[in-house]
Amino acid sequence: MLKTLAGTVLIIISIGCARAPASRGDPKPEIATDPADLKRLDHLEKDVATIAVRINSLTEDLANLAHQVSQLGSIATLENHVSSLSARIDDFQSAYASVTTEEETYGVARTPFGPFVVLSEAVTPYLDGYKITLNIGNLTMASFHGAMIKVRWGGRKREVEVTTIFTPGRFSTCEVALTPARAEEIKVIAVGIELRQLSMPKE
Repeated sequence: MLKTLAGTVLIIISIGCARAPASRGDPKPEIATDPADLKRLDHLEKDVATIAVRINSLTEDLANLAHQVSQLGSIATLENHVSSLSARIDDFQSAYASVTTEEETYGVARTPFGPFVVLSEAVTPYLDGYKITLNIGNLTMASFHGAMIKVRWGGRKREVEVTTIFTPGRFSTCEVALTPARAEEIKVIAVGIELRQLSMPKE
């Protein structure tokens, strides 16, 4: 890109010099009168102006980014922001629910059988991490016996096999231990559900 920009600037300078009046004592330069050359010059001038605008915009973006980074305060805080963003992306693009442990808000975990709502009910210290109690609501019309609960936090992940029965239209409770984990790493976690045995009543 730098080579292209340099070539563009050299062409503009050369054509611009051709347009400039000759000084006293200098040989009279050739004046560009070819419509094709003039049109090309106009296009090149517009390209350079566009590039200048983009450079200014990128400079402003870099300044804003530097200001935001300076406000983060520490690498740990930055890692927490990245973890939170990663969890939200997982929730949007995959089957994982984004669940906050700081307030009672629902996330939605998507499965091949339908959606399940996930809520963090309690967080208690456990070894070098935390144990989280999850309320999982079955929005389908079927019962499921057992599941693999998949949790992601702070760049880590864990899969926990549970024998919980997920009754249709109701909440079921299960616990997952996240170790090692820091408090700031579990503010937002991603929860996925891989269901096991399905059962439905016969008519």
